Amino acid sequence: MNSEPRVARYGALLTTGGLYMTGVYLASVTIVLPYILSTQGVIWAAGLIYPAYIVGYIIGNASAPAVVARSGARVHLVLAGSAVAQAACVLIEATAASTDFFVAGVFLTMSVVAGIACGINTIAEAEIVSRKLPEARRPGYFLACTAVGSLAVIASTLLLTPFLAARDPHHSQVDLLWLGAAGILIAGIAAVAVGPVRPEWDEPLAGGLATSYRDGWKVARSQPWFQQNLITQVLFVPISLSATFYTLHSQQAFGDAPGNLHALVVFGGLGIIVGAPFWRYVFKAAGVRGMLVTSAVISFCTALICIVAEVFDEWSLDWVHGFVIMLSMVAAQAIFSASISWISAFAPAHERATLIAFGTLLVAIQAILLGGILGAIAHNSSAIWPVVVILLMNLCAAVVATRAPGRSAAGPSPAPGAESLDARPSQV
Repeated sequence: MNSEPRVARYGALLTTGGLYMTGVYLASVTIVLPYILSTQGVIWAAGLIYPAYIVGYIIGNASAPAVVARSGARVHLVLAGSAVAQAACVLIEATAASTDFFVAGVFLTMSVVAGIACGINTIAEAEIVSRKLPEARRPGYFLACTAVGSLAVIASTLLLTPFLAARDPHHSQVDLLWLGAAGILIAGIAAVAVGPVRPEWDEPLAGGLATSYRDGWKVARSQPWFQQNLITQVLFVPISLSATFYTLHSQQAFGDAPGNLHALVVFGGLGIIVGAPFWRYVFKAAGVRGMLVTSAVISFCTALICIVAEVFDEWSLDWVHGFVIMLSMVAAQAIFSASISWISAFAPAHERATLIAFGTLLVAIQAILLGGILGAIAHNSSAIWPVVVILLMNLCAAVVATRAPGRSAAGPSPAPGAESLDARPSQV
């Protein structure tokens, strides 16, 4: 007999989480938006889409605790409102792409706004889950959302495949944005059905970006373990950006073929499905060090596959592109959870949120600087050296990852929202 307590409106909560992930991934800032911009020749903006989104995500995370605290029992309305706002951003992007109206500026601006909405949505979802679900059921909920969202992405993308040959490739790419907006909008409506939750806010409110930077800098200067954590996060930024790099590399080599973007989306969805349970197993078996080293090794092997494909002139095969994207998504999925677990193992409870925010801020700054550069060199699809650059960056990340804490010092599992955080800023 099942002794677990029944959770009120769990179906509405799972529907909200699953459809939200479906919509966000169909309008992915790592694959779909950069690909569409690259198709239109706006290379510089394609490489900056993901960094712009991360900047917005940081702002959203910084403001979310106060918003959630003031909402009291009506956190579900914060969840719904942030989802509707993000759906509106995707609709504006789809309209701009369909009409060719100032696409680069619209995509970058809406990516920042969508990142803010996602940052608020993530905290609101984590708060609702922590109030509604017992601790033992929370990891299962996030894994279920990952599975539902990824399978829905694959199914909806495959349903479009029979119609691709008869449609203009540019319009068929924008179809993914329309579907993504619909998924996020329905998720927002479903969030209303989740209903109010018991008011509860025990943690102190965050002091904003300025406070996070000031306090984080103090800890960084005095704590060697946090210095090592920051160095590791910085060196892993290329792995976080690798899916966008390979997407742009693929578009330049094979972008005129109908359905190329759709194939990348399907393979990326498979990567999320594989990565979620895989990284939970790696964390339990080898801790933070195991996650980071494995992530770097996977990313290194991905670059190696690309180099071999270039040497033997097999890069034009679409399944090679898809397999590379899948591995990139798996590799990137571990980074944020590993960083949270590392900080949780060493930092006092009252400093964790500040240190996580400070580290994410540094990552965003580097992503802005590096995103445009990687986006530009990714278009040299006939040359090997761009992928060699990525391979060397991955090798540096693997070396520094060996200094991360092992299983004995891995600390507690990622916070309730960690699984969903991984799926949003790093992989969508």
